[in-house]
Amino acid sequence: MNSAAVKAGDLLFSENGVKDVIKNFHLPLWNSFSFFITYANVDGWDPEKDFVDNFDNPLDIWISSYTEYLVGFVDNALSEYDFSRAIKEIYKYLDNLTNWYIRRSRRRFWKSENNLDKKQAYSALYQALMKLITITCPIAPFITDYIYRKLKTKNQPESVHLCDYPIENKNIRNLQLEKEMDLIIKLVEMGRSLRAKVNINLRKPLSTLYVITKNIDEQNILKKMEKIIKEELNIKNVIYESDEEKIVNYTLKPNYKNLGKKLGKDMPLVAEKISKLGLNEVKLLENGETLNIKVEDREYKFDINDIIIERKEKEGLTTASESSITIGLDTTLTEELIQEGIARDFIRHIQNLRKDKNLEVTDRIKIFYNSDEFIEKAINNWKNTIKEETLALEIIKSENATVDADINDTIIKIDLEKVNL
Repeated sequence: MNSAAVKAGDLLFSENGVKDVIKNFHLPLWNSFSFFITYANVDGWDPEKDFVDNFDNPLDIWISSYTEYLVGFVDNALSEYDFSRAIKEIYKYLDNLTNWYIRRSRRRFWKSENNLDKKQAYSALYQALMKLITITCPIAPFITDYIYRKLKTKNQPESVHLCDYPIENKNIRNLQLEKEMDLIIKLVEMGRSLRAKVNINLRKPLSTLYVITKNIDEQNILKKMEKIIKEELNIKNVIYESDEEKIVNYTLKPNYKNLGKKLGKDMPLVAEKISKLGLNEVKLLENGETLNIKVEDREYKFDINDIIIERKEKEGLTTASESSITIGLDTTLTEELIQEGIARDFIRHIQNLRKDKNLEVTDRIKIFYNSDEFIEKAINNWKNTIKEETLALEIIKSENATVDADINDTIIKIDLEKVNL
């Protein structure tokens, strides 16, 4: 799949190439299938009886539209024997399927009531998986056929290789929603990069994200999708601005290389005046206009090439820019935010312990822990959320807890046991 042979090059075995295919194709495809089949079996979801093809949730509408886009893209690329182009887009699709659609929809599969929203989530993911394995079966024939045989209904062909190759259904495409979701995903990726830059993981909530864009359409899209931004970046507030003054300080100084001969002895006086310029002058210069600066009876005209504009992040903020969007993340951690982060970390350790003990996803548990007072306070303050997320009936402080867990740079002890109802 990742060989130079698909680009008409020499066939050379590459261990790194194999690892790349496993990482970007086999693992996310298998994990998506495994997630679906696990919860579908728990709920008894049957594609013959429960499949619906009308969706209300924007995520379902988006993944259906995005899947049709992929069908058309891959069909076109393979028709031109451009396997490399097809594979890159398949990788991107799988990343969005696993790290966006499934992760954003996970709670819909978790909830106990088997309502229409849950049926729509199953149907959208089932449809996406079936179309994905059908368009990729010429490239990865064995894993796609195995998954197909596990997902197919009794009236469908025995093998994926006996199915008709899909054709893009343009009636399902929703170009506006695809554009909106692309924008949201881009902004979320920028925010995650900023968290990584300052080494603050996503489990620790932060107070404010500043979003700077002069594009009104983009701002309206982001406002409409604000709930997603807050959830994905674990942010309490999103503030929209049209300029950067909320997140950066400006320093202006003369471009000495350009202005040395022009200003001569007036350079120190002009440099002092330039250093006192502010946001309004920055806007004028960046819009292509000129500035006039007077020194005694002499007046000089300057454009963007004559003045160096330096931006420095305001204290407590980290920033990033991409195309028309700049974001600023307030990295100040209050005690309240730290405690919420501790609770989220505690939940993660309990979920990992559930897996280590091979519990079913529906098993109820008791949680035991032993910690210092600060972490205990956080657990008590967030006990209802912890119970809900981990399916715990009780959270008990106990010296009998034996499993180490690193939370907020402190080693505490945790344990759990299954509750038979």
